Amino acid sequence: MTNQPSDVTTTSNRLKATWSGSGDAVVVLSHGVGSDQTSWEYIRPVLDANFRVLSYNLAGCGDHGEASYDLHLHSSLFGYADDLLALIAEQQVSRVHYVGHSVSGMIGMIAAVARPELFDRLVFLQPSPCYLNDPSHQLYGATRAASSIKAYLPFTLLSLE
Repeated sequence: MTNQPSDVTTTSNRLKATWSGSGDAVVVLSHGVGSDQTSWEYIRPVLDANFRVLSYNLAGCGDHGEASYDLHLHSSLFGYADDLLALIAEQQVSRVHYVGHSVSGMIGMIAAVARPELFDRLVFLQPSPCYLNDPSHQLYGATRAASSIKAYLPFTLLSLE
């Protein structure tokens, strides 16, 4: 990998993802609702020096986001977590440090409960617990993940230091 970002299209040509950086460890950056992967542009160069960095646009976000959104699949956070797990698999990555902002904190938590062996660390930036228990919210669905997180995650929630 080089320090120049390179774009890839993933999960059946739906999600735009970008690789950059160098190193053995992989950091996955997942943005919050209302933004896209460009929200990491100021943090990415710092991480690039020591990590391979993978960011991606959540379904419904970024250029042509409407084409990546599936009403049935993305009616709960579990669909977004499935996208994350598919992205990791398609990119042939065996373990990641995951950084999730806002709703992506909940998405990462769900994915880590489902596949704990893929995640070395979870870092949550301003995670949004409002998605946990509000069935009227379109992103409802993380209650089970949040209640079982302590039982299933074999790692600590630390910074990437």
